[in-house]
Amino acid sequence: LATIHGYYLQALARLPKEKLRSQYHHSLLQAGHCYGPLDPVSNIILNTIWYSQAYPLTKKVDLEAISTGGLFRIAVRSFYGLVSFLCTRCATHLSPDQAMQRLQASGADLRIADPNHLDDDNNDDAMVSASVEQAYAAAAAAAFHPKPRDQAELLRPSNPMLRMASHYLKDGGKLSGMDADHLAECLFYSISELEQTEHAETNIEAVNKLTYGRMDRLINDFWNEHAAVVGMVKSLIDVYSRQPGV
Repeated sequence: LATIHGYYLQALARLPKEKLRSQYHHSLLQAGHCYGPLDPVSNIILNTIWYSQAYPLTKKVDLEAISTGGLFRIAVRSFYGLVSFLCTRCATHLSPDQAMQRLQASGADLRIADPNHLDDDNNDDAMVSASVEQAYAAAAAAAFHPKPRDQAELLRPSNPMLRMASHYLKDGGKLSGMDADHLAECLFYSISELEQTEHAETNIEAVNKLTYGRMDRLINDFWNEHAAVVGMVKSLIDVYSRQPGV
């Protein structure tokens, strides 16, 4: 979990700052899992950018900080997805404990942990019980992905846009806003139209006054804590920047 959490910190540093503050903060915490066909950090960025494009926020919310608790939750869900992927892929001979050992040895990188290196063309029937896409479907369900079928289709080996995504993300540098937009658009159209337009109707349910008051307090507490943390960090940076030689 500490390794996976570290990948999320790296992904935060590579995503475009303004888009991270305005939209990617939501898609990263909801659907930015670290499993996929690329390295774990690139998978986080890939899943985050695609989900933001496919299911954008209906209300604009700008954030300057993401809580450690939120990052830890998506890291745990990624862990569930990784274990489920391997146990589905190798159901006949791999226990959850053995799957965790593989993940520990590979740094949570499925390209190394998977016995066939995410290749369906040369599957060893004695080793592999399910296709890569079937394993991704199991991972998405175990990881509480909001749109598990869409994600499994996105990550399928036959998706031609994954090679293009690898090209954008291979250098490990910060992604520009323009590149992020281009990548998001290409990934969006790599999903079939049927899956993409299958949005559930939003049901608006009225809450009672007690629940509303509790929710209102929680929202206020969040923004108060957000303001305190951001103010503290900016103050520390300001103090540091006034030191000689900085």
